Amino acid sequence: MWALNVVNDLGFPNELCDLNTIPFEKYPIGKDKDPNVFINSISESRIKSEILDANDLYYRFNWACVDARLNGLELNQLNTSIVYERQYALNWLVNYMDQEWDDISCDT
Repeated sequence: MWALNVVNDLGFPNELCDLNTIPFEKYPIGKDKDPNVFINSISESRIKSEILDANDLYYRFNWACVDARLNGLELNQLNTSIVYERQYALNWLVNYMDQEWDDISCDT
């Protein structure tokens, strides 16, 4: 939703996003909603540099999470699950290693 400019800001990856902040008419799925209508309504997305910058940031966040885990450190500032899921999605968006959605790698 962020990459499609539906959500303005990803926010810091320390707490889950609130899907209730997305207006019903802009949400792609729901009762009696055809996701294809949403897909066909997309007219713009974030520019490549924004997506690549976010991808780089989440790569670094994920490395901080992995490094903390390997060194037995507690990382309270980041939610490692949120970091991983966002890097996963961003890697898919940038077509990292030409991987399909089910095979996305989040190398660090």
